[in-house]
Amino acid sequence: MNKKAIAAAVSAAALAATLAGCSGGADAASAGSNTTNCTNKIVHSDAPKVSVWAWYPNMAKVVDNFNNSHSDVQVCWTVAGQGGPEYAKFQTAIQAGKGAPDVIMLEADQLTGFELQNALVDLSKYGAADVKKNFSAGSWKDVSQGDSVYAIPVDGGPMAMIYRKDILDKYGIKPPTTWAEYETAAQKVKDAGGPAFGDLGSNVPAALTALMAQKGAVPFTYDLADQKNISIHLDSQPAKDVLNYWAGLVKKGLVATQDQFTTDYISGMIGGKYATYISAAWAPGYLTGSGVGKGNEKGTFAAAPSPNGMQATQSP
Repeated sequence: MNKKAIAAAVSAAALAATLAGCSGGADAASAGSNTTNCTNKIVHSDAPKVSVWAWYPNMAKVVDNFNNSHSDVQVCWTVAGQGGPEYAKFQTAIQAGKGAPDVIMLEADQLTGFELQNALVDLSKYGAADVKKNFSAGSWKDVSQGDSVYAIPVDGGPMAMIYRKDILDKYGIKPPTTWAEYETAAQKVKDAGGPAFGDLGSNVPAALTALMAQKGAVPFTYDLADQKNISIHLDSQPAKDVLNYWAGLVKKGLVATQDQFTTDYISGMIGGKYATYISAAWAPGYLTGSGVGKGNEKGTFAAAPSPNGMQATQSP
């Protein structure tokens, strides 16, 4: 990303076809993992089935729309876990040589590891270039290596700051526009006995990587054609600035370290345990799915651009 100041960074998700799933042999109608235990309804039971692992709540509507409009093939959708748990199951299936789905949802930062294991199908051989024009250059780059394409983007989330209006109003704080303002506001809330100002979950590495990109860091570089040369740049000054900044917030007790996208975290956010939520555009879906925006929660939350302008830092 551009090293100049930018308002938001992006993390993404994609759907990839798996070699372990697509190598089912003669019985193409039941290739991949089990297609009898589907979360969704199979409309045409005599049609070949494609197994899909994905965790987005809206996937139910996508799959139902597809199955209702196609009689030649049906999708058997399963939630095999969200993020890490799904990846662990996929890794087990790769090692066993069986049990993987035909199609799997992966975050963009996970693609490289599975590409290295030759676990994903090169979709360039199957017309992927025909849909390239439907996506931004950045999202297509996330799923490509040279002329090869290993997934199709399905979601890209600009980073933003969701915040509780009631908490910021209570402590006389305007939504911070810089990271310096964010820390100052967090300290003010803590000094007044308020809740954690934010959260740095260990299960959201894509968000931290996106914040590094916002600062101009390029933490990882990789070329599938040169598999023995993977570059890691976490010691660059921009990367260290981001890591030191958040480590400092944690050390001072200004932000929590609760894993995100969990029941505990979402209930904590709704209950006022955190003042802000730095995340991607899909985060509101987890809140509205838990009743935010309705009844007593209506008008409690608002959104603002992610803070910017992080200064050079020293180790906390």
